[in-house]
Amino acid sequence: RFGADAVPHLARVLQAGEPAERRHAAEALGAIGETLAVPALAGALTDPEPDVRLAAVLALGAIPGPESAAAVEQSAAAADPRVRSVGRRLAADRATPRQRSR
Repeated sequence: RFGADAVPHLARVLQAGEPAERRHAAEALGAIGETLAVPALAGALTDPEPDVRLAAVLALGAIPGPESAAAVEQSAAAADPRVRSVGRRLAADRATPRQRSR
């Protein structure tokens, strides 16, 4: 569980840091991939900064599980056109079984 201990700190930065810090926190949470990060990332989908919102939806797409899938589904209806587009793509990718090359 690489980085799981960092999730609470990164979640706090995501909520209260400067815009660049919030974006980096979202990216780090996605790389860590812990479901504990989902509530903070879902909350960041309404961040005032577009780049933070985009980083949050991409991070949610990198985290497995039903909680992140639900947040991705919600992002597909976001007001931000970039978040909406990425959310729709991620939701479609989750709904379509991946074909493995032989």
